[in-house]
Amino acid sequence: MKSILSFLLVLCRTKDVVQAFAPLSAPIIPTTPTTERGLLTATTYGRTRIMSLYGTESNNEDNDFQLSLPEQLSMPDVSALSDKISELDFGQVLTNLQSGEVGTRGELYVIGQFALIFFVLIGGVPVIGETLELVTGPLFLLGGLATIGISLIDLGTDSLTPFLPPTEEGSFKSEGIYSQVRHPLYAGFVATMAGLSIVTNSANRLLLTVALYVLVRAKAEIEEDYLCQKYPDQYKEYMVREESFVVSCFLLG
Repeated sequence: MKSILSFLLVLCRTKDVVQAFAPLSAPIIPTTPTTERGLLTATTYGRTRIMSLYGTESNNEDNDFQLSLPEQLSMPDVSALSDKISELDFGQVLTNLQSGEVGTRGELYVIGQFALIFFVLIGGVPVIGETLELVTGPLFLLGGLATIGISLIDLGTDSLTPFLPPTEEGSFKSEGIYSQVRHPLYAGFVATMAGLSIVTNSANRLLLTVALYVLVRAKAEIEEDYLCQKYPDQYKEYMVREESFVVSCFLLG
């Protein structure tokens, strides 16, 4: 009799435990997304929640799960864009073209701008394109090499350094090729690389040459700060008198 009572007591306690953990053991139903009316339906732990795509819960049971999407993902306002296009007045553009005094509006710049764009699109200059390539490339290449050589001779070994500050043994240079341009060595480097780009018909080399020019131009400006400190009166006057990167046959400044 005592054994039967003990068995019934254990059975009752087991039933209580099972009932206590029953909500946690409910089967998980896979989440099913829907897009109707911009809502997402998710079923988890046996409960159905409807959540707004912008992170707002529609039921008031639990607030432990939210789904939010950035507002930037919303569709653009096509009607507003269409209104802006319809408001464009192309007749005003024609009026702008006719305004101003002819010859004072920079027509040569405009002609050159569109001519260069056209030449780039067709891949060269008509009629004289090959002649320009044959002449311009070697001219820049050989002229740049000559400029480098003359610059090294006129600069001298006492002032030659690849670094920004001038050497302690160096002296102020304003003669020879340095009487025509302040940085002939850099101008020679850029001209040589430009000539090589043209001779080899390499767009990649030409782009890298542009990057080289930007770099040495910035480097030259910092160098001049050091030179102004070392030769305060001489170099400031020199900067006013001579161009930075312009050599008579290389328009680089």
